[in-house]
Amino acid sequence: MNKNIALIISILAFGIAVFSQVRLSSLSAENQELKKQLTDMNSSGEEEEGEYELAVVMSRMQIYFHKLWFAGKNENWELANFYTHELEESIEELIEHNVEDDGVNVSNLAKIMTETPFHNLEKSVKAGVLADFETSYQNMMQTCNQCHQASGHGFIQLQIPQNVAFDNQIFEKKN
Repeated sequence: MNKNIALIISILAFGIAVFSQVRLSSLSAENQELKKQLTDMNSSGEEEEGEYELAVVMSRMQIYFHKLWFAGKNENWELANFYTHELEESIEELIEHNVEDDGVNVSNLAKIMTETPFHNLEKSVKAGVLADFETSYQNMMQTCNQCHQASGHGFIQLQIPQNVAFDNQIFEKKN
């Protein structure tokens, strides 16, 4: 009887080991794909020499804007300042590339439309006042939506994030 139990336990252990190895391989492949996607998003936005991909930069800006919301809501002003700076660099990159899409100079629109709302957002983060941050964030978000509308992409609408998409990052301020 003990030999049968030992055999069953051995078979189960072997099965668990095989399953674990298969799952680890799968996770490793998923991890590699995620790393590739993040590398692509963090690249300069150029797919080929001279070609600038607007969607890549916009996706990166959306990530920074999302993370900024949760940093600010948690009054983690150091982290919020970091994402404000990253967002600013992405806006500057878009402007520098003088991007035209379907006959619309998106770079010019971004330059004209975001200057004041972004400045107010940056100022509210530096001041560290939650109510001012929320207001300036919403104003910046509305500006993004107006820019999408003006560039013929009104079907792209931003909203206040409802859930943290990056649950592997801590947004609360550490003392």
